Amino acid sequence: MAKRGLIFTEQSTSDKRGTVVTGTKRGNVAFRDARRGHVALVRDLFFRGLSDDSLAGLTEGLEHVYANIVERGSERAGTDN
Repeated sequence: MAKRGLIFTEQSTSDKRGTVVTGTKRGNVAFRDARRGHVALVRDLFFRGLSDDSLAGLTEGLEHVYANIVERGSERAGTDN
C-alpha cells in the first residue's frame, strides 16, 4: 500500500516495536470507496447465517473481550511479551 501511495509508515516514538501507519489523501479516498462493499461482504459471510440467538451470544462474548481490552490494554502487566 505504501508503494501505491495509499499509506506511509514510520516507527513509533513511544514503542520501538510498533509502526505507525497513516493514510494519505489518496489512500483515504480509496478506503472510503471500498468500505461499503467490504462491510456488505463481511456481514454476508460472517453474520447472515447466524440465528438471532447465535448472534446475541456472539455479540455478548465480543463485548466482554472488548471490555477486557479497554480495561487492561494490549499488554498484561507483569508478563513477558
